[in-house]
Amino acid sequence: MAIRNRAGAVSTLAVVAMASLILTVTPANATVISFQEGVSPSGAYTQDAVYIRSSEADKNQNGDTDREVIVGFTNDNNELRGLLEFDVSAIPASDMIDSASLVLRTGGGLSSLITIKVYEYDFDIDESTATWNAPATGDGTVGGILGTLLTSATFNPSAGPRSSADVTFSDTAQFRTAVSDALAGDGFLRLILARSDNSGSGQQRFARFDDETVTLTGNRPELLVTHIPEPATMMMLAAGLPLLLKRRRRS
Repeated sequence: MAIRNRAGAVSTLAVVAMASLILTVTPANATVISFQEGVSPSGAYTQDAVYIRSSEADKNQNGDTDREVIVGFTNDNNELRGLLEFDVSAIPASDMIDSASLVLRTGGGLSSLITIKVYEYDFDIDESTATWNAPATGDGTVGGILGTLLTSATFNPSAGPRSSADVTFSDTAQFRTAVSDALAGDGFLRLILARSDNSGSGQQRFARFDDETVTLTGNRPELLVTHIPEPATMMMLAAGLPLLLKRRRRS
């Protein structure tokens, strides 16, 4: 119930409290949606996942028998980058993106800490044609153009069995914005993964990630997004705040 002064005007305290409530309440119907090939949002869902390699600059690596996406540098300083594409159009374009994260399954590679960064990629990925020299239609830059840095993860890929551990690239404001931009565009979120630096010359400095074709579906690249429908009532309350403030000033 609104607090009124003797003149009948809504108090500033009440207006501020209402504004705070509107800005901080999280609706109970916030939804977490998973995007993972063959799993979710449905068993028919597909995605693109491929890596490109500087030492085989014109070779398309799709169909690699190891079913992997490799990111980093080899011991002879050849660079490898990963390309991922997710169709996120199952999220209503009007919804607010509350969180976004990427989960990859890794094992094998460097036996010490490595940092992999995830960047926004602004070009349509085709896993069947992408190469180091020609990553995507419209992108003629070797290795691909790194867009906005979205998130990163530092971890130990280890030299153990493949498919041994999950690596989570955590939520950031930039990551959420990238998902929102994808929804406002063609509905596809495109990412490019790269090693943070090329230090450690002469060493294996890469991580192997399972791609979208591995037999264990739960090991495939997974994008997790929490989205919140914009409640009409909260929007109406927010729209009414200027009138309440104007009425307060006139009192």
